[in-house]
Amino acid sequence: MPLSISDQDDLRSATRDVLEALCTSEKVRARTESPGKFDAELWKRGVDLGWNALAVPEQYDGLGLSVAEACIVAEEFGRVGQASPLPATLGVAFVVSEFGSERVKTQWLPRVAAGAALSWASGRGTARPSSSLTLRESEDGFVLDGAIEWLPDGPTAAGFLVPARLGTRDVAVMLDATDPGVDVGPMQSLDIGRLHGRLSCTGVAIGAPAVLHEGAAEALFDVAVALQCAETVGLSNALLSMTIAYVQSRVQFGRPIGSFQALKHRIADMLVLCEAARATTSEAAALLADSIGGASEAVSVAKSTTGRAGNCVASEALQLHGGIGFTWEHDLHIFLRRAKVNELLLGTPEWHDDRLTAFVLARIGSEAS
Repeated sequence: MPLSISDQDDLRSATRDVLEALCTSEKVRARTESPGKFDAELWKRGVDLGWNALAVPEQYDGLGLSVAEACIVAEEFGRVGQASPLPATLGVAFVVSEFGSERVKTQWLPRVAAGAALSWASGRGTARPSSSLTLRESEDGFVLDGAIEWLPDGPTAAGFLVPARLGTRDVAVMLDATDPGVDVGPMQSLDIGRLHGRLSCTGVAIGAPAVLHEGAAEALFDVAVALQCAETVGLSNALLSMTIAYVQSRVQFGRPIGSFQALKHRIADMLVLCEAARATTSEAAALLADSIGGASEAVSVAKSTTGRAGNCVASEALQLHGGIGFTWEHDLHIFLRRAKVNELLLGTPEWHDDRLTAFVLARIGSEAS
């Protein structure tokens, strides 16, 4: 269940303190240049603090909190520019808690609370057509074949929650990275701080309990989008703060450039975009906290707003920094890259506009009948 507002503020403050201490600019940049991108020290500290247990019900050794609290943590990770398997791990845990069989819950949720990293794939809203997974019945259960791309931190994960096509239905399947026939390879992207993975499955035997209940695939997508939006909110606000600090220190014609009226207007526009992104993401997170399966419209509103906002704020930050913003040595490009990748993955803003339109038309049709 969601925390009170004051407790959420305490969670935000405590998370920010830890990340500011452990995710300095030098450490974040060092992670972007490492092959695995995985910060083992930060992950261990998070496990000790209970971050992994946020999404796990109390009966499985967790804290039993909601998507709203997970979004707070994801936002703070975005603020420092640190990629982490944590948001994906929490997202999978939420969906498994809501839609998983007792066997799957018992197998995975205590492991998540103890520090196992998980990943997911949506199979929807990709910028280009992607491969897909197909589930077919067998004598002992099911067999999974195919491939799917863009699993965040996939090569480091112990398990995966992925969508698959079973006849005419979309279902969600829980996989172990050690299952025979499962292979995960790295993928390169514009975001140099996060390692995505491509999951390939060849004749993977799936027991019936590993197929989640109806609605899990849709819920997985919505939770993943909400967590992504929260990360974008954090990085957008970091870019805004970075830009304000720069224009206050950069002097031209004998005074800081931040005193120029034209630049004040542009920074004000950046602030409006950041606040719009925060408001829509908070609304989506709050609705998901009430019902993981009933917030699709709010999630698409959040992605439509936040995807555009993150890209615009990053572009404005780059322009207002002038020449230094284009250099490799400046941190701005780390945030800009993630903002652009987040805009494109899990559905572009335009894709979510179409999804939202379909929801509205369907509701109008049902009301008219």
